[in-house]
Amino acid sequence: MTFIIYQFNSWHFITLYEYKILSEDEQYVTEFAKGKFLDIHINGNIKYVLYAIDMFFVEVIWDNEKG
Repeated sequence: MTFIIYQFNSWHFITLYEYKILSEDEQYVTEFAKGKFLDIHINGNIKYVLYAIDMFFVEVIWDNEKG
């Protein structure tokens, strides 16, 4: 998998619209570059991880069986 770094100016707030038009790889990078970890919920093999990115939230779902 190749990741493209999508860089924001430190003063720029990303909107939900800007986030949604990013590619899936760019969204992934943005979650970890700009997102603030809030909480994690584990249900069996599934992890639900919640991040805040500026003025909206992103939920990442991890399936431990699929990697």
